[in-house]
Amino acid sequence: MGSIRQTYLFALILALPCAAPATAQEVRGEVVGSAAAESTDSEATATEDAAELAPPMGAGAPSDAATPDGDAIGTDAANASAPTDVDATVAGELATEPADEQTDDFMVRGTLQLEAREFGDAARTLAEGVAEMERALPRYDAALARPLTLLGDAQFGEGEFAAAEETYGRAIHITRVNEGLHSPAQIPIVYKEADTMAAQGKLDAANGRQEYAYETLRRAYGPASEALVPGMYALAAWYKRTHNIYSARELYALAAETLARVHGPDSPELVLPLRGVAETFRQERFPPYIAPSKREAFTVGTAAYSNQVAAERTLVVNRYSEGERALGEIIRILNQDPDTPRLDVVLAILDLADWHLLFEKYSRAFELYGRVQALMVEDAGLTTEDIERYFGQPMPLYLPMPPNPDPPDPTLTARATEGYVELGYTISDRGEVRDLETLASEPPGMMDIKVRRAMRVARFRPRFENGEPVATPLLKYRHRFVYYPAPEPPVHEPEASAGG
Repeated sequence: MGSIRQTYLFALILALPCAAPATAQEVRGEVVGSAAAESTDSEATATEDAAELAPPMGAGAPSDAATPDGDAIGTDAANASAPTDVDATVAGELATEPADEQTDDFMVRGTLQLEAREFGDAARTLAEGVAEMERALPRYDAALARPLTLLGDAQFGEGEFAAAEETYGRAIHITRVNEGLHSPAQIPIVYKEADTMAAQGKLDAANGRQEYAYETLRRAYGPASEALVPGMYALAAWYKRTHNIYSARELYALAAETLARVHGPDSPELVLPLRGVAETFRQERFPPYIAPSKREAFTVGTAAYSNQVAAERTLVVNRYSEGERALGEIIRILNQDPDTPRLDVVLAILDLADWHLLFEKYSRAFELYGRVQALMVEDAGLTTEDIERYFGQPMPLYLPMPPNPDPPDPTLTARATEGYVELGYTISDRGEVRDLETLASEPPGMMDIKVRRAMRVARFRPRFENGEPVATPLLKYRHRFVYYPAPEPPVHEPEASAGG
């Protein structure tokens, strides 16, 4: 029965024009002599080095952290009560107008400095402004939450992660005092707080804050509300990045069920969660290069929500056909939606072709690649030059490069330095890496073996000529990384002899 369904799906795809962006994995490095795809997976699983993190400016953006065991509520703010100091309240009322003017002034300056990535200046501007507000306002005045959050952003941008965590914690405390212990208003700051914990390597604590954010939204909106869907996406993306793919899959599936119930089974709203489901199957088969350590390895039972998932739903482990089905649904939905640009439909088919290639279903993959190239002209109106961006050079589909070497003990002074490994290689007509050799590395030998090992399992969409896949030799890839060279030992001058 399964083979009949697969055959029908494949025939259906070949009879229509469709596609979604290719899911090339984001990597830290550069492919020299190979065009990079413009369509990449927006939720790449590669974790950035903490030194490269930008301040968590976006409310609700899932962080790069990891996971905690611990209190679902988190901080001692759960027991906080509103201040009752009458004198402080009166002082705050008397200073309301000047404080507002001053707040507007330093917050505008601080925000502009943040946008210019002048994090040190922004931290000073905002710290001075917050201190002035705290002298004029009650201790838990709601007006303090926003400038404290901006100050946390500046501290994060400077790399002062512990200070940022404390500042975000104060902003969350104030928000809960004024809005309620379970108010969704705190959630954007909670996500930022999780980012700081992740940057410090406090993965368990960061995971706890991510799960707390989701449980807070679930309490506020209910488990079946469409308003909960953004929270599902945030936690699912977090779980993907921390390799808890089974829980991520269940959240994406739950989001799809919720949206189908509200908008119908043919709604384009389902495209994002269906793509998330497919990506978890792909990540299960093609995991990140470095397996998570014991403290980063999560199970379905890490949180109250995950326990509920385990009790209520039957988890599906890796099946090629399940991911194929999700991508096929995306094609069907986009193809029948009159508002979807035809190029998006064609790229959805390209995504499915890449899926077949990764899972070594070569005949299906190359038949779909041929169909995509024809549809790019017939349906999407692309020129030959446009099509070259997708098929004129090998396209990385799975490039699991290793992370940076571990930094030294923080008590030791060391200067961050950029190193690299440059490889030469050939991509076969099936997208496999051949003729791999190290061309250069700096420092020699530090990362050569790890980068070569990763490149050997990499997979590419091959280059096409006249509609047929061909091998591409003489390619280069340079992987860049940050390391901390050991400090050179001090030079001791020889003591002069007694007779000298």
